[in-house]
Amino acid sequence: MKKRHSFGVFLVWMEVLLIPHTILKNMYESSETGNNRFMDL
Repeated sequence: MKKRHSFGVFLVWMEVLLIPHTILKNMYESSETGNNRFMDL
């Protein structure tokens, strides 16, 4: 029972840690493409 609970907490932490990472990754990629467009001008 205790092991199962810790596994659930682990999954929650994975979500908490991955969501900001994906958001930052998308922001960085979008800003990077924006910079590339700016350099082309």
